[in-house]
Amino acid sequence: MNNRKPIIAGMLGGLALLVVYFGIVSFANSFTHAIEEFGRIWYWIALLTAGFGIQVGLYFYIRQTLKERTRGATAEVMTAGGISTGSMIACCAHHITDVLPVLVLGETGTGKEELAKAIHHNGYRSEEPFVPVNCGSIPENLIESELFGHEKGAFTGADRRHIGSFEQANGGTVFLDEIAELPLHVQVKLLRVLQGHQIQRVGGEQIIDLDIRIIAATNQDLQEMVENGTFREDLFYRLNVVSITMPPLRNRNGDIDLLAEHFLNELSDGQQVCLSDEVYDLFHRYPFPGNVRELRNAIQRALVMNDGEKIQVDDLPSHIRNHQNETPGKQLDLHNMTLEEIERSAIMQALEQTGGNQTQAAKRLGIPRHVLIYRLKKYDIEV
Repeated sequence: MNNRKPIIAGMLGGLALLVVYFGIVSFANSFTHAIEEFGRIWYWIALLTAGFGIQVGLYFYIRQTLKERTRGATAEVMTAGGISTGSMIACCAHHITDVLPVLVLGETGTGKEELAKAIHHNGYRSEEPFVPVNCGSIPENLIESELFGHEKGAFTGADRRHIGSFEQANGGTVFLDEIAELPLHVQVKLLRVLQGHQIQRVGGEQIIDLDIRIIAATNQDLQEMVENGTFREDLFYRLNVVSITMPPLRNRNGDIDLLAEHFLNELSDGQQVCLSDEVYDLFHRYPFPGNVRELRNAIQRALVMNDGEKIQVDDLPSHIRNHQNETPGKQLDLHNMTLEEIERSAIMQALEQTGGNQTQAAKRLGIPRHVLIYRLKKYDIEV
């Protein structure tokens, strides 16, 4: 609203001067020619004032809008890719056309959705909807309806028309997270969307034209899935027009300090607090299988536990605190550990060895993925 004040002030000032002008003209009809000339001068002053006010207002409005957009994109990129990789990602976000599909690869927690938002907000679609869809969290029998929508009576329980994510995002961007979890029969329909930019609601006959941009993300190896027959090859090449790989946090140790400070400023709510040298040292030794998301959660938890001006190691989550006493390749001392401690340590090792990939970690442990997810919640393991 503050951006519009110069425009409004200029317009109101100009209008006020115009009102005065017409009053003078009316008055001048019964007086001298000199007053009439004065009225004409007043008229041009009014027009110039209004025009100048509008131009100044537009200048400040455009400058402030660009500043806010740049600041928002910078924050997203910093969270997504870290400081040292931020400029590279910002460059990608700026130069990628708003039509091409983008495939974002990387481990869990590296900031794939934040990168997708940065790409969206740096293009001409920035004022249009950004609709995220987690393909792995929607039951297989509902995913088609969630994406494409359905007509009333399309199936049991469909008592009204539902507009799907693609229609909701028309003109903007759909972010398909965990694209590898998409069932094969839905992959076929997604391929048609990419090829023809058209959809049909479930149970409907109408062809609906769309103008959307699709950004997909996964922490799995899609090429390996193509070879195994669990992901369509033609869909993979349609999505893989522009591919960006988000590096894990353990591979960019130099980003940790700046990211930690960024999250500390973001989450501290104005509180004057800093991290101790011991915390920084531990952060540099900890592998962060949950990547940027785990670092943010650790600092958020530390702020809650801390009641001073400096966050100490004791304020951090227990699994990070315990890591300071571990050495690489250390074998489990089964004689001095409970069953729960053994299980937790085995899960942590599997996650570290697979870079936080839950599917691969579950295979390594010989348990189903849903059992691993249950154990992660049970032992409060951040991934």
